[in-house]
Amino acid sequence: PVVTDECLSSITDAFTTVTNASLWDSINLGSIATSCGSVSGNALYFNGTGSRFAETNDFNTTAGGAINFYLQIGTGGTPCEDADPGEEVVLEYSLNGGATWVNINTYATTAFPTPTQVNEPLPVGARTTSTRFRWRQTSNSGNNFDNWSIDNVIVPVTALVDNFTSAFNPALWLNITNGTVSNNCGSPTGNHLYFNGTNRSATTFDLDVT
Repeated sequence: PVVTDECLSSITDAFTTVTNASLWDSINLGSIATSCGSVSGNALYFNGTGSRFAETNDFNTTAGGAINFYLQIGTGGTPCEDADPGEEVVLEYSLNGGATWVNINTYATTAFPTPTQVNEPLPVGARTTSTRFRWRQTSNSGNNFDNWSIDNVIVPVTALVDNFTSAFNPALWLNITNGTVSNNCGSPTGNHLYFNGTNRSATTFDLDVT
């Protein structure tokens, strides 16, 4: 869902049954499960051999705000096996589509034995028109070792609008049926959302307009 609050909005993922496609660009070795804790229902659980991370799409974050999420890092046996020093989870941001990353914070392996809420104000350097974020484990010992999970992720973005300049805003629209971005029906400022055919509709993600 998308939650709006004046000039700030946020895109969230509670990992209920599937991941929110409007939030994530790439998730590696993460799956929806309750294997290493959750706030309520499922979480995004990390296991397997290789690089473990969850990387968002690029967002306009010029209005600031804070990233909010819950984190649990394993302290027991399989399937939430104890992570050792050097196997921390980090939160990072990128301004160039993931080519390079800047650390926001590093989370100690012993500090999150249960789902623990984390609130990270956006650094000034992360407040741009195209910023992405990544949760990543610095190292792991392979399958069934050093597990962790995140839940109830909230990423702040600048208020969601769509001027249909050249394409839809994927963070706003859940589904568009028989609508295209064009100037086929006239617009004083360029393109618009043009409908033709049967079953014409445009549906947003859930909005909180209170």
